[in-house]
Amino acid sequence: MDKEEFLRRYDEGERDFSGVELRDVDLSNAWLSETIPAIGRDHKLILNKAKLINVNFNNAQLRQVDLSEADLSGSNLSNTNLIEANLRDAILTNTDLKCTKLIGADLTGSNINEAINVSSPHLLVLDENKNNNTELVTELRALTRGLYNWHFGIDYPYDVFMWDTESRGDFTLEKFLEAAGFLVEVDPIDFLDNIFPVKEFSFIFQKIKPYIVEREYYYLKISIECIRDNEKIIPILIGKTKTNDWVGVCPVFDMEKRSIDKSGRIEDNTAKKIEHSSLVSILRGLEAV
Repeated sequence: MDKEEFLRRYDEGERDFSGVELRDVDLSNAWLSETIPAIGRDHKLILNKAKLINVNFNNAQLRQVDLSEADLSGSNLSNTNLIEANLRDAILTNTDLKCTKLIGADLTGSNINEAINVSSPHLLVLDENKNNNTELVTELRALTRGLYNWHFGIDYPYDVFMWDTESRGDFTLEKFLEAAGFLVEVDPIDFLDNIFPVKEFSFIFQKIKPYIVEREYYYLKISIECIRDNEKIIPILIGKTKTNDWVGVCPVFDMEKRSIDKSGRIEDNTAKKIEHSSLVSILRGLEAV
């Protein structure tokens, strides 16, 4: 089927395209997620078992679309709205998922690990062949369906994921951020090679390094390119102290003003510990630089 026939049939009200084959077509910016009344219920687009090879879906609207068992190999799904979509057992080999909205999507059984540009908690897909809790996750998705929170002017559903302790160990925020691709370990050589995005942090690193143990240095990579088309990365330097506390240095970012100041500090009772007096003094000094 070619692009023109597919869009014509869609515009005429057809919604079941199970097994359809589309190759090398441009469906960027296509609006394919509207629902229409049909026998008292919503009639959603069905692309179950479809072959969608090298299709450009960039910035398309595919919310709640059924893509179960679909082959999306090589397709561009960057900036695509796939909120609450069914992607069970989908083939995502070399599929571009940069800034793809996958909140509430069912990715169980998909090979998302073979997709590209994935940097989100959606990497934590439950392997139902190795975990007995698939039914629980499915039930939680059903229970939270229809519950939304207001975020950046859009109703976002609640997301459900399962942390497999057998393969990932005990759940901690640190491990979650690492697994989701946000918390990235930094080698000091990165500063010398100008790999790290904020050169000033090279100086900060040298100042706090004597107080950091174990994994010496992290940065928390929060990209806002998926929000308001800004390609800036907000780096947050994080280290663990000898007393198992955590210290971080980051720019102050105001989402409304879209501006970044030099650095920011959130201070709690840990900062009052006598063991941290020298480190706290250094951090306060850095704020004045």
